[in-house]
Amino acid sequence: MGGPALFLALDLAVAPPKSPAEWKRWLEKL
Repeated sequence: MGGPALFLALDLAVAPPKSPAEWKRWLEKL
């Protein structure tokens, strides 16, 4: 795992989505 995936994981760890809409947005990024 590297690049965007790693950045995404770090971003999630720092600021996890708090609402279902945010979770949907995150999943669409993957």
